[in-house]
Amino acid sequence: MWARWFGSILVFGSCFPLVLPASDSPLIQTLQIRGTRRAVEIETRAGEPFDETRIDRDVHRLWATGWFDDIRVESSQSAEGVQLIFTLVERPRLYLRRIEFKPTRERLKPDLQKGEAVNPVLAKKVAAELRRQLVEQGFADARVEAKIKPVGLRQADLDLRVERGRAYHVREVRFSGPSGLRSKELQGALRFTRPRRLLPGLGRLWHGWWLHEPFSEQRVQADLERLRSLYFSGGYFDARVEIGALTIIDGKATVTFDVDSGRHYYLEHVEVVGAGPTKEILPQPQGAFSAKKLCQCLLEARREAEKRGAPDFSAELQLKPLPARAWVLPGIKPTDQQSPDRRAVGSPSADLTAKLKTGPAYRIGRIEFSGHHAVSDATLRRALLLREGDLFDQERLRRSLARLSRIGFLEPVTTSDVHTELAPDEHRANLKIRVKENRGRWSLWGPLGPASVSGPPGFMVGVRLPPLGQGPAELSTYYATFALLASPWPWLSLLASAPRVRWQTLVAFERPYLPGQSWQSGFLLTPQLGWGTVAGYGLTHALQAVQITAGQDSARPSGISVPALWRTIEREDNQVNIGGTGVLNCEEPKPSWMWLRTAGSEAANVAASWFLPAMLRH
Repeated sequence: MWARWFGSILVFGSCFPLVLPASDSPLIQTLQIRGTRRAVEIETRAGEPFDETRIDRDVHRLWATGWFDDIRVESSQSAEGVQLIFTLVERPRLYLRRIEFKPTRERLKPDLQKGEAVNPVLAKKVAAELRRQLVEQGFADARVEAKIKPVGLRQADLDLRVERGRAYHVREVRFSGPSGLRSKELQGALRFTRPRRLLPGLGRLWHGWWLHEPFSEQRVQADLERLRSLYFSGGYFDARVEIGALTIIDGKATVTFDVDSGRHYYLEHVEVVGAGPTKEILPQPQGAFSAKKLCQCLLEARREAEKRGAPDFSAELQLKPLPARAWVLPGIKPTDQQSPDRRAVGSPSADLTAKLKTGPAYRIGRIEFSGHHAVSDATLRRALLLREGDLFDQERLRRSLARLSRIGFLEPVTTSDVHTELAPDEHRANLKIRVKENRGRWSLWGPLGPASVSGPPGFMVGVRLPPLGQGPAELSTYYATFALLASPWPWLSLLASAPRVRWQTLVAFERPYLPGQSWQSGFLLTPQLGWGTVAGYGLTHALQAVQITAGQDSARPSGISVPALWRTIEREDNQVNIGGTGVLNCEEPKPSWMWLRTAGSEAANVAASWFLPAMLRH
């Protein structure tokens, strides 16, 4: 019998060696996992050859979960093979009671909820994520330390000590080298580092009011990719854009991009292959590169792949140079000649081929929710447009998340809250959706002018009911609402500052609008409103119709970044050489008249918030 122990020794990277009798990889006859009921995943399998390296990886993987205080591997060998036993000692499970920040003024939002199981590994991940958020905000020297403090019976507090350090901002962005484009075009391509002027200056007296973006390496890299995409979309396929000088003085950074535009290319032929029939895209006049048409084609191909349930979609651009035009007309300099299509003779040209690849179609396996404590799983599932067994349509998934965000007692749900597990063998996609509930809500309103004109002040608070019942009678989907309204006596209503007031109270049961249960939700039950109850029901459903019309039932998908490569053929050995050249970023277009749709939706929200005080006042 021989064994290996992993515990505190593993932290220092040392362990006892496992010595087996000399043999050529004996087979594992039996494999046992003791000491836990958790579903653990290991590479070692019974019936496969004994591999100590694989066992090492399994032990490190189990230790990295943070679930165990000790891991012991025992093995013995007989004529039939090796008997292997993993003995695990579970770490006591602790559940989060509260999160405490030091200093207490911190307003960061860790992705944890009360009652969630916590362990040291999870605490380190939370600290790393909070530090990443601070770095994105310009605090490059930020430090976050997480410590779990056990309190009470199987409960723990998470102490987060935050040191932000100095805040860094971008003072100026410069460009050096033969850019080939105007500085205004280059500045317009920047999104994460370009300073923005909010108010104009007064000559030398005042330089104006500027908004300086936070400085971080990730933000600079993001704008670097946008500049490379700008040059590629403009036909500068040989352009070189790199980060040059970086100067930081008193927390203000000056970023310099080294730019060499290279030659401007014309395109003879553009085609898209790999997703159905080959599509040809006609170049613009004079052979200019039409990046907009190509992006439309690529985005449309991705949408078609999503509808077919294929989550794996990739694209690659390949450029093939063509011989330059070099004829000479008598008496005219070559640099002054033009081809019949008005291109300069000798200008470089190329063919572009977009190669698309789509993976197999997947169907929805399981849909699981986490983070909800009061609302039932059935209520959340009714809001989804996807069901188990349906094709994994990511557009319908985004619409489903938008519908979940419209539920009145949930915080907004985005694609970052969805964890997708793909099972390639079964072509199944298992979804785990994380939600966060709101425990209650309150609002305070008051007049902007005389009370007789703009209405009296008031206060309203709503508390979620306990998780009892199901269907339309599920109490956790209701708010117990209490409203208090102060109004002057009728004979003093014309005075703006009446000294004596009377109070009106309202106690009601409210069920906010629930997608999937439209006619069974969106109402306020109280006899004090009279006909206003029916009017409020109609207003709520009209507001939902306005939001759907405004496009708020679907989240805008992210764009795609397509790498571009040169493809050349050497004549001697006829080998194909492919080298990197640039990138093309394609973003989903914004819906037409989006500003008007948003304004209409916001106006409807204001009308809905005004409705209850107006009903009480009358």
